[in-house]
Amino acid sequence: MTKTIRGRISLSTRGFGFVMPESGGDDVFIPPNATHGAMQGDQVLVRTRPSPKGVEGEIISIEKRWLQQLTGTLIRESKQLLFQPDDPRISGWMKVEGRTPKKIERNAVVIADIVRHPSDQQLGLVRVRAVLGSRGRAAVEVARIKLQEGVSEQFPSEVLDEARTIPERLRPKDRKGREDLRHIPLITIDPDNARDHDDALWAE
Repeated sequence: MTKTIRGRISLSTRGFGFVMPESGGDDVFIPPNATHGAMQGDQVLVRTRPSPKGVEGEIISIEKRWLQQLTGTLIRESKQLLFQPDDPRISGWMKVEGRTPKKIERNAVVIADIVRHPSDQQLGLVRVRAVLGSRGRAAVEVARIKLQEGVSEQFPSEVLDEARTIPERLRPKDRKGREDLRHIPLITIDPDNARDHDDALWAE
């Protein structure tokens, strides 16, 4: 018996994927030939059917795209400039439109806006936004992974509002259940640009 469900797709580097139903329940397996242009994180509509391994499905429509930007490499084939996405879950080249930086070092990582998502009928289309830099550099790799996984460093407004309510000085109730070590000359060893400041030393 077939039915239709909505959910978000998670793709494998081998082409198949799984859709997590909004209504709950087991994930739906999507074979490589049934993704029909869906990309990592897309909100999709799926026609499901029972299978020997559980529930299998086919994407019948893509309701909301998740990825709007990609990182990758520009490669010139004959007279055509192509974009190769870094994300191994995205197969194939994409065409490039618009202006591109005149001088880009070989294998440099670029950020591209998706103009047209790839489908079964045609290649995707991107527009180069910026050059991140040389592949392998720590800062470039961090920026690349954040874009690839949709990680934002901007906090939601409700989080910022909550942070503003935190007092700048300790209150008596804040000390309950805690050991006060402020008399110990602890020395932090994290640099100014550390992501977290939780390492310290103390010698006696």
